[in-house]
Amino acid sequence: MRTLSVLFLMVIITMTGAAFADDIEEKTSSEENFKLTGTWSSAFGNVVLTQTGSEITGSYQYTNDDGIKKDGRIQGTLQGKTIEANWSEHPSGGGRPQGRIGEETQGTLEWQVISNGKTLLGWYSEEGDNEKHEWTLER
Repeated sequence: MRTLSVLFLMVIITMTGAAFADDIEEKTSSEENFKLTGTWSSAFGNVVLTQTGSEITGSYQYTNDDGIKKDGRIQGTLQGKTIEANWSEHPSGGGRPQGRIGEETQGTLEWQVISNGKTLLGWYSEEGDNEKHEWTLER
């Protein structure tokens, strides 16, 4: 009988510990629910992000070193504190009579959410190029 009581007590302690661990994990997960929708600033200009659940979409516009105005799009997902996304850019009309000029480009990016969701620290790379370039957003 004593063995059965000890076994029963061990089961109770194990179940209580597992429930406590689940509670901690649930609180940690909810703390990582950042609200990323809004306008962010970067070295390339403003980026407007929209967050719907774990889906992240965005747009931006900038002028490259050749004076070509580009419209950019971002589409990706937020997992924990990491955003993994694809980006694409195409030249905008820019008021030129010929319409769009220049090449379309695309690639991947990754941002880490830091500073309580006030900074996205990361990089981008162009398709076919293994080099990663810094791209940090702040608000």
